[in-house]
Amino acid sequence: SVYRLNDPTRELVCSVDAMAVKVLMDQFPDTNQISRLHNEHNMSNKLSDRCKAVRASFGCFGKEGGALIGDGSYALVLEWVPGVTLSEWLQTHQEETFRIKNFKSFVSIAFEITMALSQIHEVGEATLGNISVDNIIIDINEECDEEGVLIDKCSVYMISLGSA
Repeated sequence: SVYRLNDPTRELVCSVDAMAVKVLMDQFPDTNQISRLHNEHNMSNKLSDRCKAVRASFGCFGKEGGALIGDGSYALVLEWVPGVTLSEWLQTHQEETFRIKNFKSFVSIAFEITMALSQIHEVGEATLGNISVDNIIIDINEECDEEGVLIDKCSVYMISLGSA
């Protein structure tokens, strides 16, 4: 499960005012689950400062990774990124698929996903093993271009790097 932790005063992490806390819900997680959590932490640390599509990791907690949280669960603390999953975006736009404006949005999203995967592969020498519409966060904002035409500006974040 993933939870949002707000920290508007930035007391916990000085660089962000919100974090994603990914918690393993199994009371007794197996070594594969723990390994994936640690791998996501390591891959996020390796890639986040060199790849704009990867969010930063602030720590992995558990028996092997430091203090346990609350009830002894394993957790990973990551940068919170704005937006919705690609799955959620597609559900809200399914009726509008064939409109020109949305076609441009689809092309923009596809291009940004392709660039993100390319950058992760080139910079991190990594291949994501769990690509799905639920593991891609998109954030679309409308902006005006040089001619004053309203366009969608798309940011893409690849999440769930445990299989990378």
